Amino acid sequence: MCWICGTTHSTEKTFLLETFTPAYEGPSGGGDTIGSSIGAASTITLGGTVQGVTDVAGDQDWYAITVTAGQAVQISLSGTAYNGASASPDTYLRLFNSSGTQIAYNDDASSGVYNSSLRFTFSAAGTYYISAGSYGSTTGGYSLSVASAPSLPVYTLTQIQDQLVNGYWASNGNTPRHWGAGNTDITFNVAGLTADRATIARLAFATWADVCGLTFTETSGAAEITLDDTDSSGAYASPTSLVGQTILGESINVATNWFGGSSAIDGYTLQTFIHEIGHALGLGHGGNYNGSATYGVDNQYVNDTWQYSIMSYNSQENYGGASFRYLVTPQIADIMAVQSLYGAGSGHATDTTYGFHVSGLTGLSAQLYNFANFTTAPALTIYDSGGNDTLDVSGYTQNQLINLNGGSWSNIGGLIDNIGIATNTIIENAVGGSGNDTITGNGSNNQLTGNGGDDTIIGGAGNDTIDGGTGTDTAVFAAARNTYSIWSFNSQVVVTGNVSDGTDFITNIESLTFSDQTIGAATASTFKPLEYLASYGDLITAFGANSQSAWNHYAHSGAQEGRSADVFNNYTYIASFDDLTSALGSNSDAAASHFVQNGYAEGRGNHLFNFTEYAASYTDLISSLGNNSEALALHYIQHGRGEGRSRDVFDNLRYTASYDDLITAFGTNEQVASTHYVNNGYSEGRNKFLFDPIQYIAGYGDLVGALGTNIHAAELHFIQYGKVEGRSRDHFNATQYLANYADIRSAFGTDEHSATIHYIQYGYREGRTDHVI
Repeated sequence: MCWICGTTHSTEKTFLLETFTPAYEGPSGGGDTIGSSIGAASTITLGGTVQGVTDVAGDQDWYAITVTAGQAVQISLSGTAYNGASASPDTYLRLFNSSGTQIAYNDDASSGVYNSSLRFTFSAAGTYYISAGSYGSTTGGYSLSVASAPSLPVYTLTQIQDQLVNGYWASNGNTPRHWGAGNTDITFNVAGLTADRATIARLAFATWADVCGLTFTETSGAAEITLDDTDSSGAYASPTSLVGQTILGESINVATNWFGGSSAIDGYTLQTFIHEIGHALGLGHGGNYNGSATYGVDNQYVNDTWQYSIMSYNSQENYGGASFRYLVTPQIADIMAVQSLYGAGSGHATDTTYGFHVSGLTGLSAQLYNFANFTTAPALTIYDSGGNDTLDVSGYTQNQLINLNGGSWSNIGGLIDNIGIATNTIIENAVGGSGNDTITGNGSNNQLTGNGGDDTIIGGAGNDTIDGGTGTDTAVFAAARNTYSIWSFNSQVVVTGNVSDGTDFITNIESLTFSDQTIGAATASTFKPLEYLASYGDLITAFGANSQSAWNHYAHSGAQEGRSADVFNNYTYIASFDDLTSALGSNSDAAASHFVQNGYAEGRGNHLFNFTEYAASYTDLISSLGNNSEALALHYIQHGRGEGRSRDVFDNLRYTASYDDLITAFGTNEQVASTHYVNNGYSEGRNKFLFDPIQYIAGYGDLVGALGTNIHAAELHFIQYGKVEGRSRDHFNATQYLANYADIRSAFGTDEHSATIHYIQYGYREGRTDHVI
C-alpha cells in the first residue's frame, strides 16, 4: 500500500498524515457458542486466554474486558487449530468502547505475519469489547489472550534515527532507500499546486536543504520529485522509480482541501509537506504504522511524538508534558536521520541570530526563525553549521527555560519543549525575555543575558559572560563554594577556579548559588588591580599601572591561565626594605603602586621578608600572631623595626640540627624548619638553640681544619653527615679547656663560647686539649 493521507484527526490530537481505517462490518454470527454481538459477549480477564472459531466469512466473536484507568494491555489474536477447525490464516482484531465505537484495530502484527496484536492504554476505567475475527472471507480457529503490557521504552535520539532510516522499512518487509550518492541536487516541480501551496512546498524543501547535504532546484519541466493536488483523498508520497535502495523519482500529493485549504506557515499544511518530502528523501515513520495510528496503541516507544520527529503521527503533548504546536522545520531526530543519508548541511554558517532581532538569515526559510512572524511561539529545531550564534527570545513576557545544549529543547513563549537545538549545533549566546527565565549554557564560551525578571543563569562549562539584566538574578555553579575564587571590580564579578564551570564574567547578578550554599554577589572580594599587576612582571611590562587593563586581563585571560589575583603581599614588600618601611609605613595600596612604578624596575623582590623566621625569632610574636603573614609583616612595620627587632634572627638549620626527628623530616629545608617551630616546636617546648655549631666543630679536629668557625657549614655538616656518622653535638668540653689553661681563664674568664672559638682558631694548632691534664 502506498502512503495514503487522511483529512481528519482525533480529539487527542494524534494527527494522521496517512490515514486508512477499515470499514466496521458489524457483528456476524457463526456456528460456535461465542457471542456475536456486544450484548452477547463472553468475558475475558487480564492474563486470560480463550480459543474459538470464525466458521463463516465475516464471523466475529465478542469478549468483554473490564479495566482500570491508565491500564496498559497487550491483546494478541493468532490463528490456532481448534475444535476440528484449521487455524485462521489471517486474523483481524478490533477494540470497542462501551458504546460500541471502534477505538483500535490491528490486521497484521508485522509485515508477512498475519496474526494480530494490539497494545492499548485505557484512559478511563470501564468495560470494553474485543472482537476476534478473520480478514475478508477467511475463517478458522484462533487463540485470544490479554496480558498486562510491559512499559514502553524511551528511545534515544539515535534509536529514533535508526527507526526512521531502517526500522520502519524493515517492519514492512522493505529495504531502506535514498537518492544516489552522486545526486546531491534534486529537481522538483510544483506546477500541479496552487500558487499559495507552491510557496509552502518551496519553503518545505528549503527546511530540508538547510540541514542536509542536498540542494533542491525547482524546474518547470520533468522533475525528480513532482508535487500536485489532484487526489482529494489526502496527502501522501510514493516512489515513481525505485531501483534496489536507490530512489530515482517521487510523487507527492497534498489535496487542495488539506487542513481546510490553509497555507499559513505555522499550519498543518507546511508540516505535511515537510513530512512527505521526508518520505521522498527516504525516511520512514516514527513507528511501524502507516495510514493511521493512535498513541498508546501503535507507538513502540513513549517518546514517539512530533517533539522528536516530524515523521511521527503523534503530537507533542502525548509525552513529557510538551505543548501542542504544528512544526515548521524537521526535528532533531529527523536532522540526524537525513544527515546520516546525505551528510550535514551548510546552512546558517555565519553569525546568526534566531528569534527576535534576527540577523544572518537568508533564503526562503529565514522567515521561520523570526519569531515576530508568529502570533504564538513556533515549534522548530535550529540547525546551524557555524559562526557565533544567538537565540534571542527577548520578545516574550512568559517565564522561559532556555537550554543551549545540542540535543535539548527549550520552553519558549509560554510553550513547553517547542524549540530544539540539533545535536551537532552550537549556539553560543542566549537572550531572555521579561519573565523569570532560566538559561543554561553549553560547553562553549557563552554570552547569556537575562534581561527583565528574576532570572536564573547556569553558564556551565566554558568561559561565560553572564548579564542578569534587571530584576533579582542568580548565577548557578556546579561545585562547592570553596572551589572557586570570586572577585569584583567596578560592579563586575569574576568567578573562577573550578574546571567544571570555567571562568565566568558576571554583571547585574545579585546571588551566586553553589552546590553547598548561596551567597550575595556583593560579598565578592574586591579585586585590586595594582596588586594583580605587581604579582607578575610581564603584566607590569605590558600594562604599567593601568587598572582597567589589569582587570580586563584577569577576567578574560589571567584567570584561565591559572594566575592568582592576590599573589603580591603589600606588607611583606614594605617590610622587606627599610626605606619603604620609613616612607610608606602601613599604606598597603602605596606598596603595590610603588612596586609597579618603581620597585620592579629597581630589581626589588616582593617576598624578601620571611614572616615565619620573624615570628620564630620572638616567642611573644608566636603567642600573639602565630603564622599570620600579613599581621607579622604589619607588626614589623609598625613596631618591630622601631624596637630594634631583626627580620631573621631565627637560625633554621640550627633548630633542625638540634633534634634527630627534624633532621629526618626536613633535612636542609630551611623554610619548613621555622614554620615547624612556630606551629609546633614552640608549643612542644623545643629549644631552638640546643645545637651549638661552634662546640660541634671544636669536638672534632677534622672539622676544625675544614670548617674553622663557619657556623652555617657546621649545621649543614651535622645534618648531612655528622648525625649519620654518629658524631656528638657536644663532644668538646669547654669547661675543662678553661680549667686547663690559666691564660685562657685570664682572657675569657668563664665565657665558654669565647674559649671554644679560641680553641678552634688557635688552641687546636697549639696542641692544647680539653681533656683533663
